[in-house]
This record gives sequence, structure tokens and C-alpha cells, in this order.
Amino acid sequence: MKNFLILSAIALTISLTFADTLSLPVGQVTVIRSGEVNRVRIGFDISALENARVDYAEILIPHFLTSDEIVLEGWRLLSESPSEYDTTFHARYTTEASVNLPVILDITDFMKYWVGNSNNFGVLLKRPYYQGGGFRGELQNLMNALTNARIRVFFICESE
Repeated sequence: MKNFLILSAIALTISLTFADTLSLPVGQVTVIRSGEVNRVRIGFDISALENARVDYAEILIPHFLTSDEIVLEGWRLLSESPSEYDTTFHARYTTEASVNLPVILDITDFMKYWVGNSNNFGVLLKRPYYQGGGFRGELQNLMNALTNARIRVFFICESE
């Protein structure tokens, strides 16, 4: 029985599973200009999540609207080109100037894909096509808000 307890203690120290939350800063932010349509590419480093199981991930952007209402969309980029993004799913958030809450984009599916496939090209922020597809007067306020934006990830990791 004594040997069993010692072996059990050794096995527990070899493989530990823990859950945690990681807060990542938004990395490179680039405005993509195409005629009158302005979109924003957000990049960030997720190397700290190697071998992790992502349960939830979100981008938190501080409130930035001063008037009206917009729908903000986040699309997973497929390459370095901002015109190549995954059209099968996206994150969407509707916000208005009178509601002083952060914009929260659920990017769980994006993060799971990146951790599993190691090809993180970032997120393309845009407006839906029925709203013109890009940012106009709110672009500068959005860019200012992105300096304080965070990526929050809830994950489980097994360490050896």
C-alpha cells in the first residue's frame, strides 16, 4: 500500500491540469483602406496558449461611439491579405452611443482554430455590408479605443 501511495503522488506531480484566464493586449492594429471603405486588422500573440484547450475567448473594446448606432463584426483572417477572411462564421456586436458599455466580440471559435492549427493571421473588424462594410466617422474613436482593448481567454492546460 505504501508503494501505491508513493507512485500515485509521483503520477500527480508529473501531469497537472489547471484552468486559468489570460488577458492579452491587442497587438498590431492596421487600418485597411479600400476607396471609401475602411476596415481594421487586429493581430495578437497567442503563443502562451500552446497546448491549451480554449473554453472561451473574447475581445473587449472600450466604448467608443459618440453618436448613432453601429454593428461591429469580427472575421477570422485566412492569410496576411485582409480580403481573405473566413465567411462561415464571425463575431457580431451591436452598440450605440447612449449605452456606455464595452464592445464584446466572442472569438472562441477563432481562438480554438488558431491554437489547433497555428496560423493566427488575426481578426478583421468591419461593418456589415448593409451598413457600408467599413468604418467612416467612428474610425478614429475606434482606433483610440483599440489602444486599451484586451483579449480575454479562459483555458485549461495540462502541464507535464
